Order: sequence, then structure tokens, then C-alpha cells
Amino acid sequence: MRIFSQNVNGVRARIKGGLEDAIKAINPDIICLQEFRARPDQVPKSFLSGYNGYYSIHDKPGYAGAATFVRVGLDQPFLAVDDFPDGSERGRVSILDFKEFKLINSYSPNSGQRLEKLERRVEWQEQLCRYIKSQMKPVILCGDLNVAPLKMDSNTQSKAGTSFAERKAFQDILDLGYADVFRELNPDLVQYTWFSNQYNSREQNKGMRLDQFVIAQELMPKVEKMYHEYNDKLIAGSDHVPIILDINI
Repeated sequence: MRIFSQNVNGVRARIKGGLEDAIKAINPDIICLQEFRARPDQVPKSFLSGYNGYYSIHDKPGYAGAATFVRVGLDQPFLAVDDFPDGSERGRVSILDFKEFKLINSYSPNSGQRLEKLERRVEWQEQLCRYIKSQMKPVILCGDLNVAPLKMDSNTQSKAGTSFAERKAFQDILDLGYADVFRELNPDLVQYTWFSNQYNSREQNKGMRLDQFVIAQELMPKVEKMYHEYNDKLIAGSDHVPIILDINI
């Protein structure tokens, strides 16, 4: 199974730039898009034909949003929800319940340039942690998790995503018996998945690893590979690099 994940920074603009063909060239079984910024009726009916779409739409029009697409012919989820039970904000997670695992496609909140939203961000992350802990099945969590887990995962001056509180909240999930797949497979490799659209950041390799696959440790032996896709056709128009997981599940 191949799972593709990317913060697309507004799907409608990206569709005009050829996003669909670029994704289909990767041939994923499941597609997780964050910062979707659209309702299903605002994208062409033909978008990602051959896939069934499941959406989490924010109450604020044109804001946030997570959408997950599952290839027709693949076992479809038993249940799809667009928030945690008793969650505080729709439009942040698309959760699909499959036979062997649960998939959480997450566009996690940003804590703000001056960490002015840090309290809300940590509270939301705690909800996520409690939800994962409550599950009877192993979870695959992916998306723009808006945290650089380790010091080596950022070489910018950003406070957001690098604070002690955010990194601890991420570690709390790992402490449940979960693995940051990229770091587990590549203990010393420095790569980033987010580059500011200003200051030639990508050319200067000034970025942060904000996008991750976090999976139950029991699933790690099933991982075939996980990588960041630096294809210009996929990145153009977004400030995030796609991440891809191949897993035998």
C-alpha cells in the first residue's frame, strides 16, 4: 500500500497547476491532502477520478481542511469521521477506520509566529494523543503535523513548531508506542518538508520537517520505505513537500 500526503496550500489553485496528474504519476492507494481549503462541490467532480473522497471541512470558508482519497477497489473504510469525539475544531482531521488500522490525516494547528496560539495548539495535540491512546487498532497518523520534532529538523528562526511544549506533545504520542517513521529509518539524515515561499528558502535549504508519518511500532516491520518527494510538479504552488509511505498492510 502506498500512502501519499501533502499540504497543498489550497487545492483549487493546485488543480489548475496540474496537481491531479502529478499525484497520479506517484500511483498512491491513499491520498491525504491538508490545507484543502474547499468544499467537495468547489472542486471538479472529475478530480482524482478512481478514488473515493472523505472530507473534513472547516466551518470558516476557504480555511484549513483535510481530505482523504481511497482508490476504488481498495478495501474502503468502515467509518469516516471529520473530528475527534468531543473535538474542538472540524476541518483538522479526516479519520478513516479500516479493517487492519485507523488512518488519521491531520492538518495540525499552528502555534503562531509569537506562539500566541500555543495554548490552543497544545490542547488540540493533547486531544489527538488521547484519541490515539483510546484506539484498539494500530494508528497511522500523517500530514502536516506542524512540529519539527528534533533540533535537527529545523534550521530556521521559527518559534512555531520548535517550542518545548510542541515537541513534548509530539513525544507524548511516540511514548504511546509509536514511531516517527522518517527518523526511525534515517536517524542522521537532515531533510525538510516545509520551505517558506519567501527569501529563496528552498534554494538555500532553509526549512523545517513539519510533515510526518507516525505509526504504531507494531507496524514498523511492515514498512517498505518512506521518503520525501522533491518533484517540482508536486511542490509548485505549495510550501510543503509531499511525503510518501510504502507499507505492506
